[in-house]
Amino acid sequence: MKLSQDISPIVPRCGGYPHRLIRTCVLLLMVGTHLALARSAGETLSLTIASPDTVIRESNLVLLVTMTNRTTQPMTVIKSNPGCDFSAEVHDADGKSVPLTNAGAELSRCGNRLMPGRWIRVTLKPGESTDETYPIDLYYGLTRPGAYTVQLSREFPSQPNHVVRSNEVLLKLAE
Repeated sequence: MKLSQDISPIVPRCGGYPHRLIRTCVLLLMVGTHLALARSAGETLSLTIASPDTVIRESNLVLLVTMTNRTTQPMTVIKSNPGCDFSAEVHDADGKSVPLTNAGAELSRCGNRLMPGRWIRVTLKPGESTDETYPIDLYYGLTRPGAYTVQLSREFPSQPNHVVRSNEVLLKLAE
């Protein structure tokens, strides 16, 4: 007992642990958390969509989606039904949301059911990309001439609540 009384003025105690040890642990915890957040924020898949630069006069409008691995590790991406792989935000020139077509609503019901169709597993090395098509007019009613904005997003089951968003494109539909 005499020994602890002798060192207590030199090493202040906090809850039975030396104060310096507590400060070191808190500092390490803060640095570790910061590094983990920086790593997860910087390590993602990027989505880029491309659309025609001209006024669109035909139906069967398809967007090209490029998915690029921005991590330092290989990443596996599953390509299935584009309506399940991606969510879209589509707005007309007035900023109103464009509703799904009947076919789009049916094709976007992915829940927990088993779906017939494709199931392509693609492993991307760091910096590698893969392309996908998204038939926008199959899913959304782009029936009126005018301008529409489209942005796609994708969620990954392996990373809950992690949603990657694409750039926004402007589609101009002719009469």
